[in-house]
Order: sequence, then C-alpha cells, then structure tokens
Amino acid sequence: MSSFRHLSLAEKLNWISRQVELDHEQIAYLKNNSQNTAFVENFSENVIGSFQLPFSIIPNVHLDGNIHQVPFAIEESSVVAALSHAAKFCHQHGEISTYAEKPSILAEVFLPHLSTDKIQELKSSVHKIQMQLNDTVTKSMVKRGGGVTHIALIEKPPHFLLHISINPCDAHGANVACQVAETSCRILSKDHQINRAYGILSNYTDVLTHSACELHNLNSDLVDQMVDMNAFAQCSQQRQITHNKGVINGIDGVLMATGNDWRANSSNCIHYSAKHGPMTSWEKVGKNSLMGKLSIPLQLGVIGGLTTSHPTAKLALAILKNPSRTELSRIVAGVGLLQNFAALKAIASHQLVTGHMSLHVNNRLMAEGKSVNEKNIKHLQSLIQAQGYFSKDDIATL
Repeated sequence: MSSFRHLSLAEKLNWISRQVELDHEQIAYLKNNSQNTAFVENFSENVIGSFQLPFSIIPNVHLDGNIHQVPFAIEESSVVAALSHAAKFCHQHGEISTYAEKPSILAEVFLPHLSTDKIQELKSSVHKIQMQLNDTVTKSMVKRGGGVTHIALIEKPPHFLLHISINPCDAHGANVACQVAETSCRILSKDHQINRAYGILSNYTDVLTHSACELHNLNSDLVDQMVDMNAFAQCSQQRQITHNKGVINGIDGVLMATGNDWRANSSNCIHYSAKHGPMTSWEKVGKNSLMGKLSIPLQLGVIGGLTTSHPTAKLALAILKNPSRTELSRIVAGVGLLQNFAALKAIASHQLVTGHMSLHVNNRLMAEGKSVNEKNIKHLQSLIQAQGYFSKDDIATL
C-alpha cells in the first residue's frame, strides 16, 4: 500500500478496520470520532481520530495570596474531587506559598576521544562559541532577556561533553535547545575541525520550583497521621513511588490542560526523587499545626508548541489569566502539594478506597453495560458504605 500517512481519512479507517477486524460498532465510533481529524492532524502523524480527556476546573485554589481557577485534564474523577476538597481545606486552615528558580534548559554535545590539543583549544573558545550562538540561533531569545547563559566543558575520560545552559524565557525551550545543540556541532566542525560531535537537548534540569503549606488548628489525630504517612514514604521505596505518583497526579493534570510536556517532567521528577527521596515532606510544627514542603524540577512553557496552537491549551492559559512560565510553574507546584496532602489524608483516615470507588460508580456501570441510573448508583453506593467496596458480581445482579 501507499505510506499510511498519505492515505485519505476514509482509506485509513478502511485499512485499520480490515487489519484488526473491527466490528460495525467500533467502525461507527471511529467515523464519528474522526470529525475533528483535519484539525488534530496538525499536531501528529497517522491520525484516525482524537482521544479526549475530561477538561475540569479545580475552583478557588489559593496560592501566594492569589485565587486561581485551575484547569485540569485527567480521567480520574477522584483526583479532581480530592484536589477540590484539599484546596478548600488548606485555605480554611492556612496558606500555600511558592517560589520558582530562574528557568534554564540544557543542550548537550557529546565529543568522543578528543585530543589534548583540541581540549585546550575548546577551553579557550567556550566564550566565543557562546557569543556565536547568541548572535545566531538564540538571537531573538537574547532580545527577550534569555539565550545561552553558560557553556561548560565536562571531562568524562576518554570523552568530553559540552553542557550549554539556555534561559528560554517563557518558552519550554526544547526546540531551541535542539537547535543550539546542532548549531554547536556545526561550529565545532567548521571552526575547530571536530567532526565527531553529537548534539541534542536534555530534559534534565536542576532548576527547582518550591511550594510550602502551613496549616493550623488541625485535629491532633490528623497531624499525627500525616507525620506517620511521611515516615511511611521515607521508610519504603515501594511506598515512595506511589507517594510521588500522588504528587504527579496533580502536576500532570495541569500540564495536560495547558499543553505542556508531562512526559519530560515526570521523567525529571523520577530522577530527582531517586537522588533525594520523596518529593514532599510533612512535619509537625506545633501542637496542632503541620508544615508540608515540595521541591520539584519543572520545565514548562506558555508560548510555543501546543500552548499557543491548541485551542484548549490556549483556553486553559486564559483561565489562569495568561501566566508567565514562572507563574505557571508556581501554580503547578502548589497543585502538586495539594494533591499529595489530599492523598495522604485519605489514606491516613482509611477513606481512600471508599472515596475512590464512590466516584467511579458511573464508570463501572458503563464498563459492565449497566444503566447509569439513580437506582443502580444508589445501590452500589450503599454497598460501599456498608462493606467498603463492591464487586463485579454485585454489578451483575443489577
């Protein structure tokens, strides 16, 4: 056949339905779902439809004395409900403050087996290379206060690396970092006769965004339980993974809604936690008071990519009153800490399962082909209240 990407939409749908033997209902769903295909083809390849997530709002999130209506894209209703509750609870009992370090993204060039002469030549040329980059590929970024800020030659015998730090201003910076890396390779080839150079961005960042939550006049049992949950994450690597996943539940919902790269940020968070432990900490700071802290590496953008080309991402940023990159990072860090608080509070009070299942009654009914009506919903909710769960067999009897 012709390349799949060159087929018309009708040809793509016919081809995939033949290859995997879709039934009439599945084919009809694909055709109905493909109405928006001409638009989403601008963002990806081999498109046959679109995959939609619920677009929600976490209302009245108080951060740094400001109130945010936070757009959120996630398939987990329990996360949205828990975050909404946590935002209200934490505002009633205290406040959340945030701080973001100056943004930076890294372009990296690998230089295998450099001779001693070339090493010395490069060491004396680093500043010149930085000026060449800022006069060319990052010229427009320099005008906005950014650009290449530092180049380091790093020894990894018998190899070497160039680490090129870039201030991307309000952009994520991935594209410009790749351009900087490849332009550096061309400069090395032309000016220094180094032809074995390989450049690419790195999603690594050591630039952190911080949030802190100080809560007062709490139930003393809740304070002790939150401290216990903190110790749980410190004691168990297995728990730490799920502890951090609760943080990322909050972070990713905002990143998805605003068109940011949730995959790169999740990778960075995993790397950071592997070195430093759980991403949050909770400690007792008074008789009935609690302090929570979060520090995470974030690479976000509010211009370029999906953030300025996808209408839902643009809408999400508008709902947030078009924040700068730094402001968005602070919002994300605040939401991440709130979601961690919500998850730990639910586990500590033994309400995680019942709360989660109550919010998934509709999904389970739909999955089992049962009517989503008031009678069925109430029956399953009564089972949750009575025994803490319901099973597939319980749904089958409806």
